[in-house]
Order: sequence, then structure tokens, then C-alpha cells
Amino acid sequence: MRNEPAINLPLNGEDFFQKIFEQSATASMIVSPDQTFLALNAAMRAFLGHEAEELIGKHFADILHPDDRLLIQNAFDRLIYDTADGLRLESRYIRKNGQIARRLLHISPVRDACGGLLYFFSQLICIGEEASPKKHRLDEDHQRSILFDNFLFLAWLKDTESRFLAVNRPFVDAFGLASADEFVGKADLANLDICPQDLALAEFTLNQINDSLFLIDQHARFHYVNDAACRALNYSRSELLGMGVADIDPDWPAERWPECFDYIKIHGSNKIETRHQTKDGRIFPVEVSTRYFEYHGRSYNVALVRDITDRKHTEELLYKREQEFRALVENSPDTVVRYDRDCRRLYVNPALTHITGIPADDMLGKTPIEFALSGNETAEYQHAIKQVLQSGVKQETELYMRSPDGKTSCFQFQLMPELDPSGQVISVLSLGRDITALKESEMRLRTLVENLPDLIARFDLQGRHTYVNPSITQIAGRSAEYFIGKTPHELQFDPDEQLGKYIKETIRLGAPHTIENRRITSEGERIFEIRFIPKKDEDGPTTGVLAIGRDITERKQVDELLRKREQEFRTLAENLPDLVVRYDRNCRRTYVNPAYEQETGIPARQSMNKMPDAKWRTGISGEEFNATLCKVMETRIPAQIFLRGGKADLQTADYAFHVVAECNPDGEVIGALAIGKNVTVLKETQRRLEESQLLLRQLAAHNVTAREDERRHLSREIHDELGQCLSALRMGMSVLELQYNEDNASSQAIIQRMITLVDSTIRIVRNLVTWLRPSALDMGIVPALEWLVEEFNRGHPGIRCMLCVVEEDIHLDEKRATEIFRITQESLTNISRHADATEVQITVQQKESHYLLEVRDNGKGFNSLLQKKQTFGLIGVRERVLMLEGEVEISSMPDQGTIIRVGIPIHKKLRDS
Repeated sequence: MRNEPAINLPLNGEDFFQKIFEQSATASMIVSPDQTFLALNAAMRAFLGHEAEELIGKHFADILHPDDRLLIQNAFDRLIYDTADGLRLESRYIRKNGQIARRLLHISPVRDACGGLLYFFSQLICIGEEASPKKHRLDEDHQRSILFDNFLFLAWLKDTESRFLAVNRPFVDAFGLASADEFVGKADLANLDICPQDLALAEFTLNQINDSLFLIDQHARFHYVNDAACRALNYSRSELLGMGVADIDPDWPAERWPECFDYIKIHGSNKIETRHQTKDGRIFPVEVSTRYFEYHGRSYNVALVRDITDRKHTEELLYKREQEFRALVENSPDTVVRYDRDCRRLYVNPALTHITGIPADDMLGKTPIEFALSGNETAEYQHAIKQVLQSGVKQETELYMRSPDGKTSCFQFQLMPELDPSGQVISVLSLGRDITALKESEMRLRTLVENLPDLIARFDLQGRHTYVNPSITQIAGRSAEYFIGKTPHELQFDPDEQLGKYIKETIRLGAPHTIENRRITSEGERIFEIRFIPKKDEDGPTTGVLAIGRDITERKQVDELLRKREQEFRTLAENLPDLVVRYDRNCRRTYVNPAYEQETGIPARQSMNKMPDAKWRTGISGEEFNATLCKVMETRIPAQIFLRGGKADLQTADYAFHVVAECNPDGEVIGALAIGKNVTVLKETQRRLEESQLLLRQLAAHNVTAREDERRHLSREIHDELGQCLSALRMGMSVLELQYNEDNASSQAIIQRMITLVDSTIRIVRNLVTWLRPSALDMGIVPALEWLVEEFNRGHPGIRCMLCVVEEDIHLDEKRATEIFRITQESLTNISRHADATEVQITVQQKESHYLLEVRDNGKGFNSLLQKKQTFGLIGVRERVLMLEGEVEISSMPDQGTIIRVGIPIHKKLRDS
């Protein structure tokens, strides 16, 4: 990608889009998918104080406040992987003069016809500034029409009649045309032998880039190649687009392609190793991965090609990296062979005869070529022996040998010169060891290393790369060859030479080192934990350094978030007047706040790492407290703990603790948090309130008892005194009536009226006596209730009242009987006044240690769940029940009647009023 700051898109000789973008009053910029600047207009350059050349190619995060970089990076990532039309968010920007300014950032993704991300069109708007409709339309025009000549993707602009107005430079290069003018004014690509499907497909393949990429049709012709393919084969793109598979692969002539294409079409994909030939005739091995797909009814293969020359070379080098062996003896499991100056065997040990199954006599006196123990490598093996004889320098080589049972094993041989007293080489000693298992282990280890997500690299004693795994090449976007033989500083990956410093320190001390390193990747700034491990040979000296890096960005972010949360917690806890205690999974205190120290008088250092005990509390044991903590951590259900303890001033105080479970970011319970309040004043107030309520209840009971006694006394006085007087008066009037004869009619009429008046007064007195205290109460509660029901039915003919007594033998003292009678009487009074009922059911029964009274009606009812002002009748019922130390339940729903249930203890002695 080119980094020219200007936008070069001609339209009829005028830089139309360049002018729109450049003259916009809104600070605007074009950002690539990897968040590097592609272009900035004049308003943006003026806002930042930078020239375009200073920012083109730089990362967007370079102008952001450090605390906002993660937020903006997440926004870009969301637009890359989601289908959102855009995002708006506030962020801070660092100008060239060091000032920090806050702006509203608007990011809009611009995508191709297939949905692939082309670039981001971004604007900075002052906080609170509302864009006018005209300005908004202009911004949308930017997003749709600004095409960059330095983009890698294809882009074009058409008018309303589908005629081309402009195309960018990659568009021209992709189809091998001379200039963009060949497209302008044309309505389609028919005259250019290009169909719209080819255009869409060319854009689609741009998203498949990985190593060298070829788009191949069913006739083995190339429809698209990427820059990596051009570099690998030393052809230009226009040259390769006129070629086919047979032109670059000597092992795949044209007649083989149909069979290969059909195979890939049936199986969907294929992977092979073959050879490619460059423009200058060089042939190198490659690994080709192909995948079949169809697009707009046409069949294609996408081929990803990787140069495996270095990999092959590296695999060969692995065979030579083994430890030197000591001289072998007869009983050594390794093979030992001695060769003379003519490369003839002078000696072979039993291990070789056992491995090959060939007697020693058959091998002695013969050269490796004359009596071969392996395949084509024999000549090379003998040549290596001659080199040792000539140079006197030890050499290593490998051979594959077959045992009598047909098993092929790989042996590593060390060829060591044997010298006479004058220093001349007189023979060569060959020590061989079976390394088949080691080879397999190396291959497994290499497979593991190359598939690990961690970054793994080896360095020599000069700090140069000798190996990098695929994870490094993927992050850097470079091939492994780019690293080999270079230091991190030479690769511009270590500008401050921090990595080089620790590599040298590891070599010098021969001890591991671990550092944290921040690095800008395609995913933004990442944090890596790098461990440098010295690699030593069997004698002890350091021969290199192994570096293993792990991405700990997310862990660091979590740690930072936890640190902030912990700081917030401590700031809150340190200033709370309430007691705050934190416990671990073993119920040991890990934190107490200052309020805890002040209340208990126990210093924090004495409370930490200890379990709750009964040292400063009463009313609950340490075991009970711990059991509650464990239950909260197990069930995650909060709990309340009430206790009483001694304060620092030796006074006693009441505390209420609210206990909750604490979890880590993964949702695992790591402890419990207890927040306690001093509720001493509340408890004392509650106690006084209860005492006041008890006194009021006792006073009310005394008043009721006094009232009932007065009623009883008044009833007896009226019955005994006034009743007798009225009876005597009635008898006297009857005598007068007999004395006057019928002739005295006027006197008879007066006497008759007086008798009637006396009879009426007697009935009133009798009713008054009954109202004050029914005489039926003297016979027990059951006769009293029967009388009450009979009187209710007589006075309310429209309501049917029934009494059901389960047990006939119900004995209550006078006080309980009177109160139950009055409760029933008050309930019937409420029913007659408010219920509109037609039926009432009264039930009395004994259940365990209580007498139960139930009054049920079928009236209109009410919603007993709603808070409402209760009538004096219901209040009187509740008060009478409380005086008997019983329980009352009133349940009702609209149109479902009302039920009053009263429970009176049988054997409990009432308080003395």
C-alpha cells in the first residue's frame, strides 16, 4: 500500500472528490482496517497541528489519550466484525502542542458489494454540535465517493445510468488496462471482456490473502494473484494473469489439471507438495492448499501457496543436532565401526551385526559402497569418511538401515579421526546410534511448538534469530525467513533494545529472566510476558536463548479492573460509619475497616487472618457465625446475623450484620463480605415500644374487664332492684284494675294504659339487662353462642346464621368465655352492617392446645391485602384476641366473603390485669 497523503481521483479533469474532502469544515480522516491513517483533510490537520506526512501510515491510537485507546480499539473491532452502520463516542485527543481536547468521534465503515470492509470514514465533532442536514449529506457523500489511489482493494464510482465515472489504480492494474480513462463513460465491462461477476470475484478474493494466493478457473488459468505470488515468482501481476498452472509448475502439465480440478470439486479441498519455477528458472519446493467454490455459476479454485524451502532445510538440520557420543565398547548398544585409509572396515561391533543380522566377517574388508547397509546414502557416507581422513575434522552423518524383520531405523553416525603418534590420520572411528524414536519425538515437539498460540523464538549468542514459530510470523505479518539471522533491533521490533539487553543478560548469567513487553500489533497495543531461558549443551556453557512470549493483555486488563474495583471498595469501606469485614473461603478475616477497629477496640493486625470467635460478642457463638458464613458462600443467598458485643469503651452494643458472597470475574465464590450496623439505639427503642404496647394492652384489658364487671354489676342491680320494683308496680296496677268495676270506664282506661306502659318498661329493662350481660353466659360459652345465633336470626330474617360446635364439652373461664362471646357478637354486628351476606357459619372447636373460633360469611368481602383504615369493630376484635394472648387472622377477597379465625390458648394462664 502506498502512503501518499493526497487523494488522486480525476473526474473529467477535476479533482472533484479531493476538493470535497479537503474543503470540508468538519475534521475528517480516512482510516484503514488496521487503524492506520490513509488521508486527513485540512480541518483535521489544523485541529491536530500535524502535517499529513507526519501521520500518514501512523496508527490511530498515536493521537488518542492513553486512557481512551482501549475504548476506541473496541469500537473499531466491533465495526470490523459486526454489521453496524457506525458508532459515536466521546474520546480525548493529544495535539502536537501537547494540549488535550475532547471531541465526539463518528466512525462509519465503508464496505464493498460483498460486505468486505474497505476502510473507515471518521469525523471529529465538537461536543454538543449538531450537524446540519446539508453538512450530513456532504459527509455521506464522502463515505460513498472518496476512493483512494493508494488502496489495495478495487473501487469504482458509477452514475445513475450505471456508467463508470471513476475507478482507482488497483482496478486498472487488476484488468491490465492502460489507464482509468478506458472505463470512464462506459455502462458495462462487455467491451473490455470483463463481466460484473469477474469484478465482484476479484474483490472477494482480496479477503482470502495468506502467503501466495492464486484464483484459478477450471481451465487452469489465473484470474487473480496477490503481491506475495508476484514476489515469489518474480513476475508482474499482468504477466501472471496471462499465465496458467503449467507455466509455473513443471510437475503439473496442462493435461493433468482436469483430473486435479475434478478431485478438488468432489472433495472440496486438497493439499499437496510440488515445485514452482520462477521467471529466472529457479525451482523451489512449495506446499499448495486449494479449496473449491462456485461464484455466480462459475467454478473456481483458491490456491494458497507456501514456500517450504527453509522448512525443508530446517528439517535436515535437525538430524545433525545431537550430542557427541563417547567411544563405544563391545557391549555398547550403539554401533562401532573402524575404517582404514581406503575406507575398508577394520572392525564392527556386535551391536551392528545384531541390528543388521549380517555376520561381521561378511562386512570386514569391504567399503560401504562394496557392501552397502543402506540405500542411496551409502556414497555420501563413504564420501564423508574420506573427508575426515583428509581433513582430520570430525563429521556427522545419518543413514537409514533395515533390520532382518523389515523395520527401517534411522542411525546417526559420528565419524572421528584416529591419529598416530605423529598426528597423521590413520583410521576413522564411526559411532552410530539409533535415533528413530528421537526423530519421532522431535517431530512431535515441532508440531506442538508450531501450533502453540504462544510466541516462541530461539536466539544465538549474538542475539540473532535462529527460529521463530508461526505465531510470531502471524502477529508480525512476515515470513520466518524475514527473522532468521537478524536481531530484534535490526527488525525494528526493539527500538529501545530492551529485548536485546535481556538476551545478553540471560547468556551472561546463564539464568532465566522474565519481562513484560508492550507491542503494537494488527489488533492494537498488546502486552506480552516474555521469558528468556538459556539453552545449554551437555558440558554446561550457554549456546543460545529460548524466548517464550504469552499475550497477557486480557489478564492485565482484568488485573487493572480488579485493582480499580478494590481501590473503590477500600475508599468506600474506609469512610463508612458501618463495620465492614471481608472473609476468605476459610472464614478468616482478610480485611476490616477503621469503623470495625473503633467499635470493637481490636486493632486490624490482631483481627486479620483469624476466624470469628466469641471474644467480643454474646448471643451467638463463633461456630454459629462461621456456619452462617459458610452457608452464604455455598448457597450465595444473603443472610442476617444479630449479635451483642462489648465496644471499645466497655459498653454493650447490639449489631446487625448483612452477609453476602463475593465472586471473582469468573463467577467463582472467593469469600464473604459482612456489613454491620450498630442497632443499639434501635433495639432500645424497639424494647421501649414493646413495653409501651404491653402496658397499653394491659390497660385496655383492665378497661375491658372493668367494663364487663360494671356491666355485670349494673345488670344485676337493674334486674334485682328496678326489675322487682316494676314487677311490684305491675302487680299493684293489676289490683287497681280489679277494684274498679266496669262502670268506671275512664279509670279502667287509665289503669290499662299504665299497665301497658309498665309492661313495656319491664321489656326494656329485660333487654337492657340482656345487652349488658346475657344470662346465657352464666350457663357456658356454647349456650351463650346458641342464644346469640337465635337472637341474630330473629333480628335479621334475611341472613341465615348457623352454629357448629365440634366438641360439646367446652369449658372456658368467665373471662375467656366473655371475650369469645363479645368477639362473635362484634363479628355478627359487622356482617349485618357491611357484608350484604345471606349466610353466616360460626364454628367452635378444640385443636391441640387452642380453642378455634371461625366466623365465615358469603358477603361482598374486601381486599384484605390492601392497606386501608380498619373499622373500630375489627380493631376491637384484634384487641380482645391480644388480651387473651391468642392469634387472629382476617382473610377476604372481593365477592368471596370474609373469614375471621381466632385461636385462644386453653391452659395458658392470663396475666393479672
